[in-house]
Amino acid sequence: MSTFAQTDASRTAFSAPAPIVFIIEAITEPGLLPRLIQPFARRDVLPDRFEAHRHGDTLHVVIGMAGAPEETIALIEGNLCQIVGVHALRRIAGTPQEMAA
Repeated sequence: MSTFAQTDASRTAFSAPAPIVFIIEAITEPGLLPRLIQPFARRDVLPDRFEAHRHGDTLHVVIGMAGAPEETIALIEGNLCQIVGVHALRRIAGTPQEMAA
């Protein structure tokens, strides 16, 4: 009976949404930022952090969320990869303290 309780507890802990940060490098163009936020809006997800800065011809964007189901994160990540102009995308699981930094 205790094995079932451990399995159930580990399943609950494993499925809990973890903070996530997307780090994106893309070409600098005016319509890119709205296209980056669209996958979130389409799923009624509001990012907790959205930062963008330009360095020459490259736009660096950081989008962070306190947590969402893994299925939603995977769909958003897939959509971000398909956006024209995105050169690199990294997904980092973080802590709330890392999200605030």
